Amino acid sequence: MSGPIVYLCEKPDQARKIAQAIGRPQPKDGHILANGNSIVTWAFGHLFMQKMPEDYNEELKYWKWDTLPIIPKPFEYKARDGSVRKQIKIINDLLKKASMVVVSTDADREGELIAYEILTQLRYNGPIKRLWLSDLTLPAIQKALANLRDGSETKPLYHAALARSCADWLVGMNGTRA
Repeated sequence: MSGPIVYLCEKPDQARKIAQAIGRPQPKDGHILANGNSIVTWAFGHLFMQKMPEDYNEELKYWKWDTLPIIPKPFEYKARDGSVRKQIKIINDLLKKASMVVVSTDADREGELIAYEILTQLRYNGPIKRLWLSDLTLPAIQKALANLRDGSETKPLYHAALARSCADWLVGMNGTRA
């Protein structure tokens, strides 16, 4: 038997609505079983954040002209502090068993960024589909579930959001310190 299909949502409320549309939702810790072989889980927005300069090099903790510009090669990420670590572990365990992931975050660049930050940091390499919807009514979700897109169709939005995020970091960190 193949592993479950894992739907990765941006927030818990979105996950509850998608699980209801899939059918027979059974709430669990950090996820919802739905209709037999589907699991709907969620982030709390961004679970990962770009590292700070001092995370790359302790000497960058101190603001000095001679350390500018700071340009990480490559950019690295860390888990946000707080309760998200438990949810990251839950998602990681689910991804290890998944036969496929359906990115079900908001249908925009930031939604793609949130999903692919998770998939990249947790090293998921399996098949990816995209649930593309901006209306969380039951009929809209059911229509979108019947018309899943290939993940490659919307992945360019992730690359655009990632480029913007890295540019923001470069300008923000270096500009503030200068």
